[in-house]
Amino acid sequence: MIKNKKTDNLSREERIIRKRKELAKKEKVAAIWTRVSSADQYKNNNSIPTQIAACEDYCARNGIRVKKYFGGENESGSKAGELFLDMIGEVLADPEYNHIIVYDFDRFSRSSTDGIIYKAKAKNSGVTVKSVNQPIDENNILAEQIENIFIVLANIDNAMRRHKCHEGMVACINRGEWYSRPPYGYTSKKVGKKHIITVNEQGRILKHAFEWIVDEPEIRQTEIIRRLRSEGLEISKQKLSQCLRNCFYCGLIEHEYLNGNRIEGCQEPLITKAMYWKVQDILDGNNSNYLHAKETPRFPLKGHIRSSMDGRALTGYTVKKKNLDYYKSNSKGCNISAKVVHAQFVEILNSLSVPDEFNPLFEMVIRRKFEEKESEFTERAQLVSKNHNALKTKLKTAKTRYVTENCISEEDYNEVKADLERKISECEQELKMCTTARSNLAEYTSTTLKIASTLGSEWRKFDFEVCQKIQALVFPEGILWDNENRVARTENMNPFFAKIALAVRSVGGCDIKNKDTSNEVSRLVAGGGLEPPASGL
Repeated sequence: MIKNKKTDNLSREERIIRKRKELAKKEKVAAIWTRVSSADQYKNNNSIPTQIAACEDYCARNGIRVKKYFGGENESGSKAGELFLDMIGEVLADPEYNHIIVYDFDRFSRSSTDGIIYKAKAKNSGVTVKSVNQPIDENNILAEQIENIFIVLANIDNAMRRHKCHEGMVACINRGEWYSRPPYGYTSKKVGKKHIITVNEQGRILKHAFEWIVDEPEIRQTEIIRRLRSEGLEISKQKLSQCLRNCFYCGLIEHEYLNGNRIEGCQEPLITKAMYWKVQDILDGNNSNYLHAKETPRFPLKGHIRSSMDGRALTGYTVKKKNLDYYKSNSKGCNISAKVVHAQFVEILNSLSVPDEFNPLFEMVIRRKFEEKESEFTERAQLVSKNHNALKTKLKTAKTRYVTENCISEEDYNEVKADLERKISECEQELKMCTTARSNLAEYTSTTLKIASTLGSEWRKFDFEVCQKIQALVFPEGILWDNENRVARTENMNPFFAKIALAVRSVGGCDIKNKDTSNEVSRLVAGGGLEPPASGL
């Protein structure tokens, strides 16, 4: 047998092209390529079925057999995507194909460069790209150039659309309107040309996370997630961290189009700006309420007392030979015996004991504050109870599907059952805590007043955790050490204790019964910093 030397010397690609030309004389065979640019187009505008129907009709009218459909999904045309390259590779490797049918040339590729390059590559391999809506006579000497012009024009049109769209998005953001998908806990609805963004049920539950951090700065994220889950909100640690850092929740907008600036947004705020920035301080560890993981029982004021000279925090050290403790700062000569500092701090705390004459006033303030807390516990108990009932219903449904309908396997049922029972147990524990807290709130009034009058003796016990909480409660922003006068200075005291200090100074010879205290009471009730002993001391 004599071998054809010309055929043997051909490359694999050249052999495929030769074979394709032979088969093309017998039959026209095509691959239909369809695509849209985005997931929204794929879901909403029915473009893919329209493209396929038009391509099938074109093939039927021109006697072309469709061998395979490619694409049918969303793939951006800004550059050659994986689906497109797979289609080109498969078509050019199969000698049976001699046509690629597309709806428009911009559906082949929205990138003019890639479109022209891959169309030329297909033509060189014996495969013709045909557009249903832009038919061009193959015998026209300028056919290829006209097709390329169509591709370039489509690219220009898309570039102009992108430019107009970009201008619209920039204007929208500068008006304070969030045009894209809003953060977790919000629902977006377009009314006319405006984007209306409101807090949904998830957002109302998420709000509690911000409130808990402000009320309990030492709370861990795992505890926040557990509480939210008991109220029916499943959220990951990563998602929670993103939410807590997002200024969108306090009514501000941050966007790349704003060049690093923040502006007032039109969305419904979930929390106040004051609460947002308070949470940021606590998360950053810049708030004195933040409890440091490393305990230093011998130096409870470490990190809480700062030098009045430079504002830097004092550190602590021990002279081991004498077993004496000292606080110091980088300021020259700022080296103070811990006994002296501690004694002065205890004296300050002791000066905040409520005078007997003012007991009725402060009992009124505390009672009102706890009444507010009671309403919070009631609201939380309602949410947990609602989620508890929903979980029990899910468990009952799962059992019915397994036992009577035989819809799920035993393995799946046991997995679902274990997960639901765990969540139900968490809800029951949370309900118990809410009920206990509400039933004990009436007792907290006298207890709180008693604690407020014995802060010095409680702090002197040097229980590190208690010391930290007392310091954070009474002096949220810490205290200053005046090294020149060797005294501790107190600034920005908790409003509740500031009123006690004022009462102590003014009580001498003044009859409380003759004073109008209504304004004082209202200001105290409106003030923050007072929590039930259950969440603090």
